[in-house]
Amino acid sequence: MWNRTEKELNTKAASELKKSMVNSQLIRKFKEEQETEQKQRGLRDKYDVENEDVYVVEKNNIFKFLMRGLWWCIRVLAYIVFIALAAVGIIAIIYPDTRDGLIEAFNGIFANFQQLWGS
Repeated sequence: MWNRTEKELNTKAASELKKSMVNSQLIRKFKEEQETEQKQRGLRDKYDVENEDVYVVEKNNIFKFLMRGLWWCIRVLAYIVFIALAAVGIIAIIYPDTRDGLIEAFNGIFANFQQLWGS
C-alpha cells in the first residue's frame, strides 16, 4: 500500500487536477448563471415584465452611448477640478504668500461677477 510507483502517483495527481479544473469550471458557470439571472430580475423590474419566462434584452442606441460618454467626461472633469482645487487649498494653507495672492485673485473674480450681474 505504501509502495506506490511514480506512475500511480502521477495518474492520481492528474485525476485530482482534472477534478479541480472541472469543479472550478462548474463554479464559474454557476456564478455566471447567477449573475445573468440577477441582471434579468433587474431588467424585468425596470421594464415591468411580470412573466419569468421572458428574457429581456436591453439594446444600446446612439443616444444612450453619447449620454454615457458625456456623463463620463463630466465626471472626469469634475474629479480633475476637485483635485486641482484641493491642491491649491493645501498650497494656500502651507505658504502664506500664496494665500494673499489667492485672496486677491478671488476678490477680483468676485468683483468681475458683480459687474457682470450689474449689482
